[in-house]
Amino acid sequence: MSINLEELVDRFGGQLIGDGSIEVSGFAPLDSAASTHITFLTNPRLRNEVGNCKAAALIISPKDNQLVGDLFKGARIVARNPYAYFAHAAQLFQSLKTVPPVPGIHPSAVIDPTAKIAASATVGPFVTVESGAEIGENCLIEAGCFIGKNARIG
Repeated sequence: MSINLEELVDRFGGQLIGDGSIEVSGFAPLDSAASTHITFLTNPRLRNEVGNCKAAALIISPKDNQLVGDLFKGARIVARNPYAYFAHAAQLFQSLKTVPPVPGIHPSAVIDPTAKIAASATVGPFVTVESGAEIGENCLIEAGCFIGKNARIG
């Protein structure tokens, strides 16, 4: 999965310098980033690596952008806090890779007949749901969990 830089800036802010249509597929460190990666600079000791970085894009602070930004050959996202920006973008990349659970009850789950389970819920393998328990909309009950008598989740 990939995302273009313009969409990142639309979601998280910052100033985009360069081509916003560039697609990036993940993060990598400054010294090992390839043309499909985005990277970030937070450590002043790594400023000298910016010119050799092969990443498609660099997240950089306004101060570092003034000092070394022109050395970077790709696009830049100037952000007040590059590390926080990286953390938010990394969560977005992870969500793009995550396969949503399929609703339903695994055949190995043991469900008491008086339990109520929403149609949109997912109950994994070897789950036990006792009498009177309720599992609400969009709940995900992972493998091996135990839901006690009259418990309510949702």
